[in-house]
Amino acid sequence: MLNAEAHKKVGDNRTKIVNALYDSLIKGNASSAKLLFDLADGLINCEDPVVMGQLVSYAEKLESERQLAADAADEEAEKKLDEAMG
Repeated sequence: MLNAEAHKKVGDNRTKIVNALYDSLIKGNASSAKLLFDLADGLINCEDPVVMGQLVSYAEKLESERQLAADAADEEAEKKLDEAMG
């Protein structure tokens, strides 16, 4: 039952996981590259709920970091616009 729930959670979040790992790879994160390639090659045990829980948590952390960076960039752009407008 636990394996089924873990499989469902990963299935539901597969796009989020892959996108977060890929975005992090583009930014030069070697750990994300290894995880992404291991996942693609079937080297990660997708049946292990602990492993998959960790992968989902890692992807959520990467997604959160990306959102924080985007928010900071938006704030900086607004600040520059406010300064330019006087």
